[in-house]
Amino acid sequence: MKIRKILLIILALSFFVLPLMAETESFDFKEYLLSYPKIVMDAPQFYLKEKPELIASFALGTLALYTLDYPITETAMKLNDEGKLNDVYSIVGGFGEAKYVFPALGVTALGAHLFDADELLDISMVSLKSAVLSSAATYTIKTIAQRGRPLESIDKKFLGLDFDLGGDNKSFPSGHSTLVWSIAPILAAHYPDSAWVKYLVYSLAGAVSFSRVAQGEHWASDVFAGAVIGYSTAQLCLKDKAQIRLIISEYGSIVAGFSSSF
Repeated sequence: MKIRKILLIILALSFFVLPLMAETESFDFKEYLLSYPKIVMDAPQFYLKEKPELIASFALGTLALYTLDYPITETAMKLNDEGKLNDVYSIVGGFGEAKYVFPALGVTALGAHLFDADELLDISMVSLKSAVLSSAATYTIKTIAQRGRPLESIDKKFLGLDFDLGGDNKSFPSGHSTLVWSIAPILAAHYPDSAWVKYLVYSLAGAVSFSRVAQGEHWASDVFAGAVIGYSTAQLCLKDKAQIRLIISEYGSIVAGFSSSF
C-alpha cells in the first residue's frame, strides 16, 4: 500500500509540474488534461461501434481461459519448480511494474521537453495516458472481482463485490499485463516502418504476461484479461494520432512541424 501511495503522490505532483515544463507549441498541457475525461466519455461509443471485437475478445477469451486455468497455470509453474528462473522472471516482470514504469515515463517526458524532442514527448504522454486509464480500470475490476492468486489459493473462483481495498485478493486482472500492454501498441504505432519495434514490444509484453503466470502470481485468464484491457485502452488513446504538418512561414519557406492531438 505504501508503494501505491508513493506512486499516487508522484503522479499528482507531475500534473502540477508538467504545466511548467511543457509550454511548447507542440504540446498543450491543458488540452492534454481535458482529454482524460473526454476519452473516458468517448470510450463506450468507440468500443461498441468501432472496435466491438475487443469486447468480444475480452469476454470470450477470458471465459475460455477460465475453463483452462488449472492446467495452463500448473504447466507454466512447473517450468520453475525449483525457482531457478525466479530472477529471470523478476527482471522481465519489472517491465510491467508500476513503480518503475510510471517514473520512467515521467523522466522520458521531462528529457524530451528539455531536448525539444517533440515526437518523444508525444509518445511518452500518450503512453502515460494509456497507462493511467488502463490501470484505473484494472484496479477497479480487481477490487470488485476479489480473486485469489494461484500461490495463495487453490480456488480460482471470484469472491465478488466485497470492495475490500486493502485485501490481497487482487489476481483478476493482472496489473503488470495491463500496464505493459497499454504501452506496447503505442510504441508499435509510432514506428510503423520498423518491424523490429513491433516484434520487440509485443514479445516483451507477452513475456511479462507469461512471467506472472509462471511465478504463480496470476491465473492465465488474469493476464489475458489484463492484456486486452491494456491493448484496448491503447487503441482508444491512439484514435487521434499525432501528425507531422507542413507550415508555410511568413518568409515563404516551408517548415515541418509536429502537431499533437490529444
